Amino acid sequence: MLVATFDAGGNMPPMSAIARELAERGHDVTMLLEPHQTAPGLEARPYATPFRPRRPRSQLGAAIGLSRVFADRRLAAEILELARREEADAVVVDCLLVATVNTLAAAGIRTISVVHTPWSFLRDAARGPFGVIIRLLGGGDAAASLDAPEAVLVTSARELDGDAAMPEHVHHVGPVDRLPHPGTPAAGAPLVVVSLSTTPNPGQERTLQAIADALGELPVRGLLSGGGLVETTALRLPDNVDAAPWIDHDAVLPTAALLVGHGGHGTTVRALAAGVPVLALPVNPLGDQPGIAKALARLGIGSRLSRSASPARIRREIQRLLGDAATRQRVATFGARLHHARVASATEIIEGVAAAR
Repeated sequence: MLVATFDAGGNMPPMSAIARELAERGHDVTMLLEPHQTAPGLEARPYATPFRPRRPRSQLGAAIGLSRVFADRRLAAEILELARREEADAVVVDCLLVATVNTLAAAGIRTISVVHTPWSFLRDAARGPFGVIIRLLGGGDAAASLDAPEAVLVTSARELDGDAAMPEHVHHVGPVDRLPHPGTPAAGAPLVVVSLSTTPNPGQERTLQAIADALGELPVRGLLSGGGLVETTALRLPDNVDAAPWIDHDAVLPTAALLVGHGGHGTTVRALAAGVPVLALPVNPLGDQPGIAKALARLGIGSRLSRSASPARIRREIQRLLGDAATRQRVATFGARLHHARVASATEIIEGVAAAR
């Protein structure tokens, strides 16, 4: 088995979880990664194909840089050549590697795509501007890449997709990486965890400052993460807010009362699994964050504000969510369902595809 992915933030945990489960079930697994990435406990092979420069840039520039990776036919050719040389029974591919999915499927390689966000977002993006950009960059038909694999595994909750109809080869397997369970609420004032994206977005520091200002006027304790991007020492922090360059979500969410986040799929799902409502301020309007934030509001398990919301507006929404017992109960029910997903269901589907070879 080959598992092909790259560094786009929240896509790594589910891909790594699937690879580990396959290895534990006795399969010969190799993870294909960018040179700076690692896969502890797994055989990893870095790509020879050069990737985008790693430096902060404008939102549009970052989106175009990522899209070049999605559409990169050199990368697709490298993965295809390796699959043939290794006589791979199946290749598990990150859904964002559009050119790779299309190339493998066209060559007759058994291909399984992993979608690490709600399916409906990726479907709509492939039919819209995202698909146009991929085609212009030479990556082929993004919409076709959703139909080309033998199976598509959606590592998300079915409810986040609403009433969207699903093709037969699309399987919602739920979150496949280890999730935090609810814990005992921290003693004293409610704990509010603040965590925005770990990928650079313009204005992220301003949004963090507004959230900190809002928390400073509330009887809560705040714990703010810089996400490895924002220098937290440059923020004006009130006495009731602590900050760190990076925090372990699984260690702090079980005792939290609320997560103020960006609507990223991985962070959002981890909070809900821990029984914690989410206030989402999407910092990247071009990704899946706005759609996930809307789904939180639709399901009554969180709410959404603009990334440019004022401290006063953020404060009022935090107060509302902290005092809303009905929202907490819905989150508890939703989180319990998330824990029923088994990574084995994903690997069993992959094994079925590989066996058909």
